[in-house]
Amino acid sequence: MVKEKTLVSILLVLSIGLLIVSAYLNYVHTQLKPGNLVCTYAPGITCDEVLVTPYAYIMGISDATFGLVGGIILTMLTLGRLLYLDQAFSRRLNWYIWAFALLGWGFSFWLTLLEFFVIFKLCPFCFTAFIISCNLLVASIMNIRLFGVDPVRDNRTRLRRSRAGIGTDDENTPVVRKFKGI
Repeated sequence: MVKEKTLVSILLVLSIGLLIVSAYLNYVHTQLKPGNLVCTYAPGITCDEVLVTPYAYIMGISDATFGLVGGIILTMLTLGRLLYLDQAFSRRLNWYIWAFALLGWGFSFWLTLLEFFVIFKLCPFCFTAFIISCNLLVASIMNIRLFGVDPVRDNRTRLRRSRAGIGTDDENTPVVRKFKGI
């Protein structure tokens, strides 16, 4: 069984990784000129040609800036969740972590599809951000499924189920309790 602190720590490491990759891409996108980038490996695997396409901007803002803002928000949410792990309100942060992980995954998925099927070039750092987003989404779903989102509602549900004769044993598997007759 995965411990809550371990899973939230994994979420924090992944969100910091996303923050680092997005910060690098943002720096490359704003400061360096095409041709001077570090991530040109082969004719089909290059950041140069991906970052100069019209798909590299949404409403005049670079995609890397959106990733940087998302990485900052996810890092702050997971850090808050880790610091206040024992507090009841911190479980509600699981929803926000999941929502931003889903939003980041959708954005990265869309950009990766564009790279493969429209641009026909692959940016290794963009693909790394996509892989980190996938892992963030899976870890945030595991976090919600294993530890819940609202301790008050979770306790009410547990109480309601125990009164109905349905509960869980030590391994968190559903069992039906048999009540003695009166």
